[in-house]
Amino acid sequence: ANAKEMGQYFMDKLQSLPKVKEVRGKGLLVGVEFEDGLSSADIKHGCVDRGLLVTAVGTSIIRMLPPLIVSKDECDKAYNILKEAVEAIM
Repeated sequence: ANAKEMGQYFMDKLQSLPKVKEVRGKGLLVGVEFEDGLSSADIKHGCVDRGLLVTAVGTSIIRMLPPLIVSKDECDKAYNILKEAVEAIM
């Protein structure tokens, strides 16, 4: 139940990231596709440098798989790190 609730919460929040083309996923398996011009590898490195592990998939998609017991506060922290990483390369 937590995976479904937090997955929806996280995906809804990720929609407001800059330059997002699409957010998709099921439960806590979440992918974010960015507009052309933003490199998923650059976003990944920016996130890792800030303490958040994400995977780059292709040239413009990042994938995340938080633990099933993730909280709203942890989703908010991940969102803020992602936002910083994206804004740093824009």
